[in-house]
Amino acid sequence: MPPDLPETLPLDRLVSLVDHRTEEPDVEYKAWMDLSLPEAKSAIAKHLCALSNYGGGWLIFGISDGGSHAEPHPGDLSPYRQDIINSIVSRYLHPTFHCNVHFVPSAITQKKYPVVLVPSHVAQPVCAKTDGPLNDNKRRVGVTKGTHYIRVPGPSSAPIDTPELWRTLLHRCVLFEREQLLSSIGRLFEKPLITKTDSPLSELLDSTGDRWDELQKKGWLVDPRLNRTALGFQFLTSGKRPVQGITLPKLIEGVREASNAADAECEGFKTFDMSYGGLIAPSVFLFHDREGYEADAVISKGSYLFSPALSRALITGMGVEVRPYHEDTDWVRSIVEERSSRRWPVGTRLSPRFQANRIFGFVAFVRHFAKVFSDSNEVRLIVEYKGLAGRALDDTKIGIYYTRERKSVESERRIEIVCSLERLIGAGGAEVAGLLLNPILRLFEGWEVNADYIRKVAKDPG
Repeated sequence: MPPDLPETLPLDRLVSLVDHRTEEPDVEYKAWMDLSLPEAKSAIAKHLCALSNYGGGWLIFGISDGGSHAEPHPGDLSPYRQDIINSIVSRYLHPTFHCNVHFVPSAITQKKYPVVLVPSHVAQPVCAKTDGPLNDNKRRVGVTKGTHYIRVPGPSSAPIDTPELWRTLLHRCVLFEREQLLSSIGRLFEKPLITKTDSPLSELLDSTGDRWDELQKKGWLVDPRLNRTALGFQFLTSGKRPVQGITLPKLIEGVREASNAADAECEGFKTFDMSYGGLIAPSVFLFHDREGYEADAVISKGSYLFSPALSRALITGMGVEVRPYHEDTDWVRSIVEERSSRRWPVGTRLSPRFQANRIFGFVAFVRHFAKVFSDSNEVRLIVEYKGLAGRALDDTKIGIYYTRERKSVESERRIEIVCSLERLIGAGGAEVAGLLLNPILRLFEGWEVNADYIRKVAKDPG
């Protein structure tokens, strides 16, 4: 159950809504309802749609038509919890939006009442995407597919069927689109901010690293618990707050689409691969009681012939992927030693080309996946490398040589930055990838790569 009251809203305002019925169009009152019934869900969907198209408002349960507190009070308010309301939005309305539910105490009855905060529409008006059920008289209850609703004097929720009602709504859509465009242009010039690594994302990375360690078995050429990389993201609003959560079906669909899009853009490492079957079929896991998907492609025995991974993505807009070094696989070693007289001892090499390709693909994935979270404007990105000490920069490609051996004396490093999503577009994606990769490469006697190098590697991983 969510918190009783939002910290940003005054208690007296909410109590006043519960105890004193108002006739303002942005507030809708309903008596106690059985929200498990299709007709009740459809009726509520109509009010949610209308309130959102009106610019946002409140839906309050437990108040009779006359304004008094409806009796009997059910006591248990769990049928009115946030996920129930948002499931109605998801079932009946498009585009979907996220409602917050708060349980507000009445100063009169000393009991609590569900108060639903309905957000305003954004650039697109909200429309019913599914028909409500028919009653005994074969009349539609609640919403009709393809219809837009809005609040009108009365107050009530009604279909938008006049030019005047459309004019106000569309004007608000245009204003929102203009503000978003101006804000987006401004964020293009914001420099990424390097932050301390003590965020919730950092905590998820630690948890995923522990899970990775649990999955590993003996028999590897190099211990994957001590030699691995981790990349993570967390989407944020323009105020650097966590984004609104989404459903599990929307999460897995978004991850797969973003992974495929990033793979088409940057051939090489398949980022956040959560396929439908096989070794990487995802399963649901919990992190601080929030749901997500985990895909485990960790082989139980033998040496690495490919680069396995552990990928996690949460409905709250966070995710982490852990992999060993591709440089430590049997496949890479065999390719190098078959093509030339060079030796490639696993556990002793780091390829800037491999790592640039991996991080650029990760940035591309994040850019595509951000589209799933409609209120995301910024992103926190995190990178952690372990097992660097004693490794030297090298490359598997014939014709690429380093004039002298550059080794790292540091074993690990973690970098965390926050930047606008606009910074991930076009050439900016390679620049952000460089901000994440170069702190790792600088451990090798100050080595760095530029954005042009990263873009070239992404187009030709070799």
